[in-house]
Amino acid sequence: MGVTHSGGRPIRIFIVEDNELFLQGLIFFLESIEGVEVAGYSLDGKGLVNAIERSRPDLVIMDLFLPKSSGVTLTRMLCRRFKNLKVIVLSICDEEECRSNAQRAGASAYITKGQSLEKLKSSILELAAAS
Repeated sequence: MGVTHSGGRPIRIFIVEDNELFLQGLIFFLESIEGVEVAGYSLDGKGLVNAIERSRPDLVIMDLFLPKSSGVTLTRMLCRRFKNLKVIVLSICDEEECRSNAQRAGASAYITKGQSLEKLKSSILELAAAS
């Protein structure tokens, strides 16, 4: 069963991830899900607000640790500026402090990179159903 908004519109996802190999794998995985399309990506968060305004995603998948910025800071900025935008933090960090910081910044979900792809897919499905 595909993941879509009501009315059958695809879920548009923007990715912020600095590891190109991981990014390409994530894009491949997301594009294999019926009803999901990748709206764009950023390797470092630079120009993120403009990219989000142009691509109009429903959801952002955000890495916490980026070379030029903080995923927590970017999540906070996006959640304040784009009230309906959902952010899933996808990070290598499995510590409670990372989870708490992401949640306080406005993240809708927190998934570690050690969890299954099915967990990511189910989080996308749940957030899409809630919006």
